Amino acid sequence: MGVELVKSGEESYFEALLGRMWDVAGAHTKGQNKDSLAVCFIGNYDVLPPPKKMLEAGAKVIALWLDFFCLSINDVYSHHYFDIAKSCPGKLFDMEILKGHIRRCYE
Repeated sequence: MGVELVKSGEESYFEALLGRMWDVAGAHTKGQNKDSLAVCFIGNYDVLPPPKKMLEAGAKVIALWLDFFCLSINDVYSHHYFDIAKSCPGKLFDMEILKGHIRRCYE
């Protein structure tokens, strides 16, 4: 699953792409692949913060998954949470901002 920037003329928007089917284990986080889903936000967020529109697009997908799988916002983690040697999704990627967008999807 990735969230990708697509340019159409002068306008930019983001779309979600399915990487694997939900019943197939991913390869995103060692030790977590069997029981988790992942969203890949494309970019280097150690250098620049992610665009607001990207966070909003990803939040829509994550909110849908939370609802579908009866999960809560407390079940949303960064890759760094499971592997502190990595900065994923990046030092400038604020998970609380993403979670705020996810919460707004429920309103």
